[in-house]
Amino acid sequence: MKILLISFLSLIFSETLVPNKKIKINAGEPSGIYCSNGKCIISSDDGNVYSFNPENYQIENLKIYGEDFEGVTISGNNIYLIEERSRKLLKYDNEFQLLKTVTLPYSGRLNRGYEGVTHYNNNLFVITEKNPCLLTILNKDLQITNQVLLNINEASDIIIYKDELLVLSEQDHCIYVLDITNYKIKKKFNLNLIGAEGICIYKNQMLITSDKLSTVYFFDIPEL
Repeated sequence: MKILLISFLSLIFSETLVPNKKIKINAGEPSGIYCSNGKCIISSDDGNVYSFNPENYQIENLKIYGEDFEGVTISGNNIYLIEERSRKLLKYDNEFQLLKTVTLPYSGRLNRGYEGVTHYNNNLFVITEKNPCLLTILNKDLQITNQVLLNINEASDIIIYKDELLVLSEQDHCIYVLDITNYKIKKKFNLNLIGAEGICIYKNQMLITSDKLSTVYFFDIPEL
């Protein structure tokens, strides 16, 4: 395993994204979100997990309880949740039967731990919040294969879309677009949102959750 230090180049592109819709939801403090097969799974800072329908906006508490769920992703028939304080990555089947739990080492502050998780080419990517922003890559057996120190201030969630790594930052009020091969920054999209915590793609829309406002914002997907 090797650790790389990546310094970002000066940003060459920046625009402000404006939501076309926002939906208030009853989901505690919605942090992570991931959509697959017409439904979305939302993880909450209060340790709950919800099913959210992005068409009719119905939401249901799935009664899956944890300590401090931050990120969520769905890969094949498996659902993955990351807990910030415990440093645990949990693997479930599609009926939320727990299959495996691994603890990912990280020596940072308890409330500055893992914030987001996503998948790409049979690998999982998880990211810590700040000081530092550490991107950890795991194989299908949930073994760490690589780690990259990102020189950004703060990360709230990550997704990989069209072979680009998108890093949502609540603190910086933006989405960073990184090259998936070298982790260098390519673009930046500004956001005028409070508490932007989770990001995902659903059909032709980009969804972002606000934990402070318990709201899901819908955006047209920007040109990457």
